[in-house]
Amino acid sequence: MRRSLPSALILATAAVVLVAGCSKVAIDIQVPKETIVQRVERQFPIEKKNGLIALTLSNPTVEFKSAENRIGVSADIQAGMQGMPAGRGHMEFDGALAFQDDAFVFTDVKVNEFELNGLPSDGGDQLKQLMKQALLREIKGMSVYRIHPDDPKESMVAQALRDIRVTDEGLTVTLGPSN
Repeated sequence: MRRSLPSALILATAAVVLVAGCSKVAIDIQVPKETIVQRVERQFPIEKKNGLIALTLSNPTVEFKSAENRIGVSADIQAGMQGMPAGRGHMEFDGALAFQDDAFVFTDVKVNEFELNGLPSDGGDQLKQLMKQALLREIKGMSVYRIHPDDPKESMVAQALRDIRVTDEGLTVTLGPSN
């Protein structure tokens, strides 16, 4: 059975609770691609200022990598150090998803591409590496979808969650009784 959020989430959660002790019924809930894209885009621009380094990620494009069960994001970068002109470039990363703190969040984040032009040639590679690490720390744990924990029906999702899969259409969240 496939439905879309949020009404399907509420119905499915109620159904899981009703059948939890009776059978091994699992229900797949589809979180539409458009919903995930909007939620990710809302978090941009990402701005990180850490001492001397200033980073901005903007203009994200979200990719659903169903074969790898990962979500990818590509974005523009503007980065630099205090007193120096900012470099500009592009970054691509992807991550698996996990359910933490009432949200589906990026885990196992990997940077697939990191281009940054306009940095000084002296120490530029080290600076790029520092910036890449700062961005990775910022991205890991970023939510792609958050449930409403104050809603009793949605808060049961955490208890009934069995699997999260990335599909070409969005996310498929499997809810079911514990084994």
